[in-house]
Amino acid sequence: MRLSTAFRPSDPPRPPVRDVRARGATRVVAAAALAAVALLGGCDRGATTVERPAFDGETALDYVRVQLDFGPRVPGTDGHRRMGDWLV
Repeated sequence: MRLSTAFRPSDPPRPPVRDVRARGATRVVAAAALAAVALLGGCDRGATTVERPAFDGETALDYVRVQLDFGPRVPGTDGHRRMGDWLV
């Protein structure tokens, strides 16, 4: 009697499909955990505190008034060019 070449008694048994999927899922979870540790591990290193000026509503409104004084700022118009010059 001749055995098929698809399976020989000397071949190791194949794991069930659910074991292969479980190993793949375990690898994905392990990789995600490693990435999280790598990304979050250096968050506090070299952190500096930057002082911000207090918000002044009147100054903010002054900036809006200046921008409105340029008139329509449609690209290619004089108001657009003057606004760009003021902004830079």
